[in-house]
Amino acid sequence: MDLKILCPCGQKFAFEVEPVNGEMPQPVECPACGADSTGQANALIRQALAASAPAPTAPVVRVRLSTSETPHATGPTTDIPQPPPPRPIPSGRPRVTAPVAAPAPAEDKESWLAFAKSAAWIVVVSLVAFYACVARVRRQMRFATEADKITAAAFAPWTLPDDDGMRLLVKGTNDAAVVQLTVNYWRDVQKKSLTPTRVTTAGALDSGRFVVNAPKEGVITIDGPLLWEEADATALAGLAQYLSQNLNTMTVSASMGDDAESGRFAIFDKGQRVFACDRRIRFANNTIVEDVKLEGQPWAIATGYKPREESWPKFTMYDADGLVQHLGFKPHDYAETDPATVLREPRAR
Repeated sequence: MDLKILCPCGQKFAFEVEPVNGEMPQPVECPACGADSTGQANALIRQALAASAPAPTAPVVRVRLSTSETPHATGPTTDIPQPPPPRPIPSGRPRVTAPVAAPAPAEDKESWLAFAKSAAWIVVVSLVAFYACVARVRRQMRFATEADKITAAAFAPWTLPDDDGMRLLVKGTNDAAVVQLTVNYWRDVQKKSLTPTRVTTAGALDSGRFVVNAPKEGVITIDGPLLWEEADATALAGLAQYLSQNLNTMTVSASMGDDAESGRFAIFDKGQRVFACDRRIRFANNTIVEDVKLEGQPWAIATGYKPREESWPKFTMYDADGLVQHLGFKPHDYAETDPATVLREPRAR
């Protein structure tokens, strides 16, 4: 099977593998940063194997037809002496004729009835087996179609954070105001202090709480920590609403889960939350269950946006990224020399 991996460093790579006992036969490393991607590859293998598991086959009915006929023995023929002709019966003696046995129509009727029942069972079993085969083929075709769509979306330009990441997008160009408002919100609401430090993008990859990047194409990007908790996602959404209200602009908060399949996502316009998605994945009865909570679909439709397949119940983080780009938040990369501001919390003594 073909696997496509998205590394936390941003590198995307694909390869073909034959799973062994439902897992990778050897470790997988990112060709760019060398990070271990074996766990992510094993998760993709399990999802693919679970989706393509063979359907149960219908039981086979074996019919055994009984017959009273015995096979004729074959072999070389020999001349058998014929018995002598019967002696003539005297004319005065009465001729005695052996009675002829009457046919048994009831037994013949029962045999035909048994044959008809057996034939009917064969037809029913054949139809059930045919239906199971067709259903399995349709499931595999549907899985292949969905996999192609997800693969295409995975390698498209991406605006939201990568796996397990957090990001806040602000429409505007005044990054100094964004830095000061972030410090104020963290002090007044979170009751913690943040110290800003001006660096370049290359020097921003440390343990800071937030990294406020320089504006590009009218958008300021704020990157948060990896491996966030629910409290972190709530705080990020609160900061997005605070910035939207104080700057009178549109903001986006996104906290991404594993493989960009789950997470929390919200859009704020002038301080009001106009759209939100809470997407979670859980296992129940050995089956992957997707729980999706949405609000603000009429607002999104009013902007002219349509999700893939126009299906809101199947709204994914790929759809969320498409909505963000539709609203004017375009994807872009930062050079190592671009300016940025790191906001750090004081270390515990």
